[in-house]
Order: sequence, then structure tokens, then C-alpha cells
Amino acid sequence: MDDMQAKATPDVWWLGSLSHDGYRAWRTAGRAVRAAPAMSSDDPVALSPWDWLAACREQADGASPHAWTRAILRFVHHIEAGSIVVAGSGDTYAVGKVLDSDARFDGDTLVRDVDWQHEIPAFRLAAARPERWRDYVAPERLHASHARVVLGWAPVLPDRVDLSVNRRELRLVKPAEPTIPILFQSPYAERILREFRWREYLHANPDVAATEYSEAFARNHFINQGYCERRIFDPQRMHGFDAPFYRQRYPELQLNTDADAWVHYCYVGYYEDRIANRDTAWFYDARLHIFQMGKVASHTIAHAIEGRYNGGVVHAHWVTDIPVAYPSTRLPYSRLLVHPREQPVQVISAARELVSWALSAIAHSHAAACTSFDELMSTVENEFWTRCGHGARWFDHRYFCDLDVTRHAFNHVAGCSRIAHPGMDLLIYRQENLDQLARPLSEFLGITIDRLDARNTAESKRHGVLYRKVVEEFSVPTNDLVRLYETPFMRTFYSDDERGDFVRFWRSGTVRRSNRSWPVGGRRSRSAAPSDSGVYRSSDQAGIERPHAFN
Repeated sequence: MDDMQAKATPDVWWLGSLSHDGYRAWRTAGRAVRAAPAMSSDDPVALSPWDWLAACREQADGASPHAWTRAILRFVHHIEAGSIVVAGSGDTYAVGKVLDSDARFDGDTLVRDVDWQHEIPAFRLAAARPERWRDYVAPERLHASHARVVLGWAPVLPDRVDLSVNRRELRLVKPAEPTIPILFQSPYAERILREFRWREYLHANPDVAATEYSEAFARNHFINQGYCERRIFDPQRMHGFDAPFYRQRYPELQLNTDADAWVHYCYVGYYEDRIANRDTAWFYDARLHIFQMGKVASHTIAHAIEGRYNGGVVHAHWVTDIPVAYPSTRLPYSRLLVHPREQPVQVISAARELVSWALSAIAHSHAAACTSFDELMSTVENEFWTRCGHGARWFDHRYFCDLDVTRHAFNHVAGCSRIAHPGMDLLIYRQENLDQLARPLSEFLGITIDRLDARNTAESKRHGVLYRKVVEEFSVPTNDLVRLYETPFMRTFYSDDERGDFVRFWRSGTVRRSNRSWPVGGRRSRSAAPSDSGVYRSSDQAGIERPHAFN
């Protein structure tokens, strides 16, 4: 008799006890109930896609699922359309009908749509609670006798909903997942283990942390279980990850869900330098890179082509600029610049005489904060040779594709050269010849540029008067200048005669005060100071340490 009655009674599921605020949130947020096995009477802990994937894997592999896994499987597969569910706070419980046959992901949480229709006072529901109700793993199917109690206290429910239940046989089909090898077969296994962060792993997986909080336990769990369950082991790498974009960008991966995309990027895509979001894609797809040392008129170039060039334009001085300014960009600059393209990437770079470049860079960084002539001079004395070294080695990156500009002849007369390299089309110019660059730049980009107006120069800034005054006093001993001008950088971009002129220009402030000509480019100005430069005091007067990098 009980069996016959049980068959006539619809499935009633106990979803758990919520705090009052949590109950109100469920009631006011709509008709959804989340997959949230509660622990004691606190608010439930949401289940992530990783839990669901792990549950399906255990069931498909025939393993004996643990309680947590069984709860997920019940929530997703056993609770069918038409089932009755009960959930509530400590005072009141709600009764509703499940609307859909399948669970869905809302963000990163499993959700079932429920039509809430009746409320029951807690004391009336006491008889229907599962035994040891504070220790249950929800959801749990109520016994037929308990289910009848629920329906008895909700007499309006049968009249308002169709209580027919789909009694189809449970067929658990393992969801489509990205093909990922086991850890010991993964080509990225060594990197994964080296980059494993145990604290972050436990923070991202609180159920694991609740068992034991130690590095040894976390690492052992990840190697033997967490990797198989595709748990996130480095949340930082997932910062800014855009799963829908990732699936759209790589349709060949056949990622059916956002959860698949998260798993693939964490364990494979990250190591294959795949593009994680739209910010990264913009940089990756940019056709033109203004990549050059600072204080060489890059702002002038960028301003001249603004609104004229059809395509993305990246403006950077150092490889660190992109991650600092755009932290959501997940690829290093070397990969943003060099990768297979239909057309070679266009790159504009520049050189500048090293003394004037170093002075300009120092003034740009420090002059505005200096309150006196002597303070600025002291700063320059401390940094000058270090800055010269940075400039002399700027091209050491070889554009991350073994393009050594010092092996290519530079046109000293034109003041610019164009280098064709596999995957890259490089235009490199001298800052001193900026007034000759409009035509070559127009031909390089396929646009019309009539002239280049200097921007972001030292002369135009508040410290311009101070720097011009100091430049007139600046000099460097001849031997130090000769060693500096024998570097591959200077020998590539400046002829022997030009370097000799630079030696004469910088070795004596008296010469500059009487001769207002800059050695290269034919420019003349109101002072001897090269355009957009900084200042430095004679090293033989200040006792500055000699440039060991050039000895």
C-alpha cells in the first residue's frame, strides 16, 4: 500500500535551510534556485562548473561519487520538471514546482527555474524534515510520508500546477569537454607544476582548504585529484578572461560552454599564448607599432598619423609599457608584436645621439620636481651614464625576431632607412632628421603627411629655461665621449664625421655658447641646446664615475 501511494506522490525535494536574508533574496530575485548544498543552517555554498564537471566525470567513469558529487547529480538530473522543491529560512519555507528539465549555468553557478507558489510555517513542516536535517547534503528527496506532509500543508499547490513527473530513465551523458591529456602526459606539465600556487589554489577551492591548509596537502591534492577535476590552480591568470570571446575567437576548439573555455585556457590556452580577451586581441591585431625609445619624437609621429591611418596603432617605449597601462592584456609584448600575420607588421623606431637622449630622459623624469639649478645638476650627475647605457642597448631586443639593426646599413644622408624582415616592415629614423621625415613616413604608411609638428619637447615645458641654461654649462671629457661614440648604436646611426662633430660639441660648453649649430640635421635654435634634451655637468668637474659599460 505504501509503495502504491509513494508512486502516486510527486517527488518532493528538500533544498535546505537558509538564513532569513538568504531566503528573502531567493524569493525576490526571481524564480531561480541555485545548486547550493548548505552546511548546517548557514547560507549555501554555490557550486561552480568545476564541481559539475567533476561530478559528471566520476559518474561516467563508474567511480563511487562522494557526497558532494551526489548532491550535484541529484540537483541536475534527478530533480526533473514537475518535481516539488522546498526551501526556506528558519521561520518560513517556500514550496514550488521545477519548471525545466535541465539545469543551466547562471554566470558560474548551476541554476534550476522554480515557480514558487506557497509558504509553510516552520513548525508545521517539522514532521517533514529529513532526519539529522542540520547535517544533510542538499538536495535530498523526502520520503513519501514526509512528502505527503509537505503537500498536506500546501493544499493549493496540487490545484495550481501539473504534478505529473517525467519518470524517464536516468541517462547520464558526460558533457563535451576540451580534450586535455592527463597531467603526466601534458606537454605543459613542468610549467604547470612550477607555477602552482598552493595558497591561491586553496583559496579558489574552499572545499579542499577545509580539509587541510598546507602546501604539501594542496600540491598532492592537485596532482592526484585537482588536475583531473580541472580545478583552477592559479586564479590570477584567469583575471580578465572572457569566456564568450574566447569561444568566438577559437571556433575550431569546439568549446560548447563557458566552463569548457575556462578549463581550456587555464590548462592549455594560457601556455599556447592564446588570446584571452578583447583588450589583448586589439593589441594582437594592431597593424602598426610605434615602438621606440622615449624622447625621440614618438608623440610627434603619433599625432601626425592620428585619424589618417586605417588600423590599430600601438605606441610603446619599453616592453613593460603594455602590462603596466593595460593589465588585462594577457600576452607579453613580444607575442603581441611578432606572430603569424597575413601582412608584415609595420614598425616605426628611432635613434638619437646618446648624450642628448640621456639628458632629455633625465630632465623629463626629474626636472619638474627640481627646485633649483644645482638640484637638477646633482640628479643628472647620478644618472647620466646609466641612462647612456640604457640607450646604447635599446635595440638589444632585436624586435624578438632576430632583427639586428646594426647589421643593416643606415642612410645617414636621408636620416632614415627601411628594413624588410620576415614578418616585419621596419622604418627607422634619426630624431635629428625629423624635419626630413614627412615624405618617407607618408610612403611607408600609404597616407599623406605634409609636415611633422614637434610635440612633448623639453623646450615647451616649465623646466625648459632651466635645461637650456644648464646645457650651456655641460661638457664631457673627450676620452669618455670617444668610448661612448664607439658603441654599435652610435656607429650604426652616425657617420665618423658626425660622431667627431658630436665630440667637439659636447666636450666644451664654451664652444656651444659661441657656436649655436647642432652637428646633425642642420638645425639652428636660439640656444646651443639640442631640441628636446636635458642637462649634465662636466664629469671632470664633478668627479663622475666613468662609463664602465663602454670601457
